Amino acid sequence: MHKQAIMNTAVCYWSEEDDCFVVESPLLEIIAGVGETREGALCNFERHIDTAYESYLEGRMKHICD
Repeated sequence: MHKQAIMNTAVCYWSEEDDCFVVESPLLEIIAGVGETREGALCNFERHIDTAYESYLEGRMKHICD
């Protein structure tokens, strides 16, 4: 898992279905950030990536990320 690569490939879009902005990356499809604004969704996404990265380093996401 390379955090910067995930952030570089992140896309933000408006979800009519969820009525919010969504940020996600094709490099780690199990993580998404949502928010009422683009900035909020990106902030949530970065927070989730940071948490996932810690889990990855601890070996708890190896089967998902490799």
